[in-house]
Amino acid sequence: MLMTRLLADPFIISLLAAISTVFGCGVIPHGQERTRTFSVSGFTLPVPMVYATAADVQTRVSDIATSKEGAQTFVSRLVMQTVFYVLESQARSALLPDAIISSILGQVEVKVTYEPMLCQKVVLAQWTKISFL
Repeated sequence: MLMTRLLADPFIISLLAAISTVFGCGVIPHGQERTRTFSVSGFTLPVPMVYATAADVQTRVSDIATSKEGAQTFVSRLVMQTVFYVLESQARSALLPDAIISSILGQVEVKVTYEPMLCQKVVLAQWTKISFL
């Protein structure tokens, strides 16, 4: 389960009263949080979202996180970058000036709760090159 929280500041509230779509979760009062929970199924996890403590797994899969915290950091950074990208895109489409966009993004705080999967063993597929004559 992936959970994100966005915190609002008074400047955001006053600025976005008319343009609520710029703030992805809508306008909320100062100091309150907006929580969005995402459940994903049928999804193949990118390797950095999983962690391994066994040296042989880390050797065979170089992109795997080496700790639970490493996988959580990867996911947090990914979610934060995505939230900022969407907010910035919406603000630009609303023709807001760069200074306003920077101010908005500077006030957004993204918190992610993610419990990564521990990989204790890995089996890599052996691909055979096939040539057609």
